[in-house]
Amino acid sequence: MSDKEVAVRTNVSIDPQALIASAIDKGTPIEVMEKLLNMRDRIRAEQAEMAFREAMKNFQDECPVIKKKKKVLNKNSTTERYRYAPLEDILKQVRPLLSKHGFSYTFTTQQDGTSVTVTCRAHHEAGHTEESSFSVPAEFEHMTKQQESGSALTYAKRYSFCNAFGIMTGDDDNDGNTGQTRDGDREPTPQEKLNALPDKIKDGMKANGITTVNKALAFCEAHKWNEETMNSELNKMADNA
Repeated sequence: MSDKEVAVRTNVSIDPQALIASAIDKGTPIEVMEKLLNMRDRIRAEQAEMAFREAMKNFQDECPVIKKKKKVLNKNSTTERYRYAPLEDILKQVRPLLSKHGFSYTFTTQQDGTSVTVTCRAHHEAGHTEESSFSVPAEFEHMTKQQESGSALTYAKRYSFCNAFGIMTGDDDNDGNTGQTRDGDREPTPQEKLNALPDKIKDGMKANGITTVNKALAFCEAHKWNEETMNSELNKMADNA
């Protein structure tokens, strides 16, 4: 057989449904029918995954860097410390593109007492689904259950959603900097935020028993990293000790 004939044969598309219909007409044995059905399901799954990846590529090519517009102020409540993009702002900007490329999403949540895990599932209209999970510590002190849930869920949803769809966030100042990559336009990590806190906040957390990284992150998230609010809460905790 020539190379040309092989190429022609390998490029022929297979219609599994037509093969099954033909097998039924010919009275094919049940064990052969089962193999044909399994082959059909496998081909459909492969086609759905290929469609998913092509759509994800097109979505990411068109998706802009989401602007960080939510301000977090320093303890003087006037100067800006940093910005981030809340989930609602991200969704507002990407929903039309998700719909255009056939995507939808769902969230599921698990809590085991020490952490909250949110899983974002990216669904494509062709039938393929992929997921991304993000866990947040849930070791909270001096907070209500509502504060615990709201802080952890919001944080985990935002990160799991962005990870599932490859969404990046960036500052307004980076718009004109064509040499800046999307990966470089990022929000500071939680550990970097903790390191940047004033010594007064760090000492206050330590004095009030917030001595682990997980507890410190939980406390800061609950108070939206506002230094004035955190300092006030720490003082109240010290007075009530």
